[in-house]
Amino acid sequence: MSLEHPGHREIGKATARLEFCSGIVDIAPLDKTHFRRQVVIERAIVDFACVATRTIVEVDGDQHGHDRALAYDAKRTRELEEVGWRVLRFSNRQVMLELDSVLETVLAAVEGLLETR
Repeated sequence: MSLEHPGHREIGKATARLEFCSGIVDIAPLDKTHFRRQVVIERAIVDFACVATRTIVEVDGDQHGHDRALAYDAKRTRELEEVGWRVLRFSNRQVMLELDSVLETVLAAVEGLLETR
């Protein structure tokens, strides 16, 4: 019997997304790298997207570690990349425990894309 409340997994995901959201606002130059939350792109709803650099950030919960979810995520990533988006994926755990590293990775990706335009 599990003592975990059914909503705890979603709370963890929501918390990780809020951490990312507040962190990216603190470090990114908003005029060029504004990330919007829950953006519809093609047939997907992505966690965060920066339209100016065509960069997507997905914060994945524990359910994404299973074979079916991994295959679905890979297919969805390919489809988004085929229409010109760059997709960065991080786990809830990475965002919660390694936020600075996650933000540095995102900012480096965005700055690299800004330099090539």
